[in-house]
Amino acid sequence: SRKQDASAVDFLVETYLAATEPITLVAVGPLTNLALAFQAEPRVVETIPHVVVMGGAHGSGNTTPSAEFNVWVDPDAARIVFRAGLADLTLVPLDATHQALVSTDDCAALRATGSVAGAAAATLIEGRIRAYADLQPLDAPSSAPVHDALCIAALVDPGVVSGRRAHVDVETQGDLTLGRTVIDTTDWFGHVPNAFVALDADAPRFVSLLLETLGR
Repeated sequence: SRKQDASAVDFLVETYLAATEPITLVAVGPLTNLALAFQAEPRVVETIPHVVVMGGAHGSGNTTPSAEFNVWVDPDAARIVFRAGLADLTLVPLDATHQALVSTDDCAALRATGSVAGAAAATLIEGRIRAYADLQPLDAPSSAPVHDALCIAALVDPGVVSGRRAHVDVETQGDLTLGRTVIDTTDWFGHVPNAFVALDADAPRFVSLLLETLGR
């Protein structure tokens, strides 16, 4: 790969306006570029058939008690994306990714497949496990979430995650809650759902998919 001449925003606009077949967009970082693309060319919103966002948390955040990193970095951008009126938006928050942990034993199984991809994935995930143990210890020892991979897995096998449609918005001003994804799971307030929110995940099914895909 090489550095592209166009900016990420221009690339998104040009790619989607020129698309002749559906292109699902999986956003696994802060949503700044996507929000800027929507502002630069509102027609882009109508050309994206499905957006999957890795970010947010209905429960606890990982950057503040309220906020997950990707949304906290640019909450205004996240609000723009959630309010854009996308035809099909899936949110995969920490609530789901932290239920789909990959363990050191799973890494050993990935390495035992003998594939280059399996060995590479095992090495990378083992690094994540060590980092979580040092910086953000989990209740489950010797394991870690692989957030972005769960988003792709959910596209390949929707049964990997479970959840519900809900209205999602983002707090952009709160002193204690800046960057919090506000997910209305009660329907008490009459909000029209704007996303499918994955609130849980099937860890064995996720790991099996990793082994099947990367072990070839």
